[in-house]
Amino acid sequence: YQRRVHGGIPFEHIALAGFSQGGAISIFAGMTFHHRLGGAVSFSSFAPMKDILQGSNNKTPVWMGHGTADLMIPFVWAKQSAEFMKAVTDDFTFKEYAGMAHTISNEEVGHIVHWLSIKFPYVTEPDEHLTPD
Repeated sequence: YQRRVHGGIPFEHIALAGFSQGGAISIFAGMTFHHRLGGAVSFSSFAPMKDILQGSNNKTPVWMGHGTADLMIPFVWAKQSAEFMKAVTDDFTFKEYAGMAHTISNEEVGHIVHWLSIKFPYVTEPDEHLTPD
């Protein structure tokens, strides 16, 4: 990240994202980093180490999405994490997806694209390296 920040990318223009355990890492890193980031995104995951997150950086926006039929990370864990995050974060969004298992759906992708477009309104064109073929 040093290269990005020293190259002129502000911390508020950086978002973290992850799926499953990667989502937990995204939340933890976003909430414990010493600067406000543009966002932390978590798919089919949970908020880890709540005792550390309790007194952490509550300015980084956090988005969580989770399916009600997830057998890997039970939906109840996500709901408990969402309630916790609402209490410790200034900007938190939680979306639940009926019948979705431990995966990412097209509907969820649409929701996160919308959320990111609000958090990063200055991004108008996708990076050519990130555009699918």
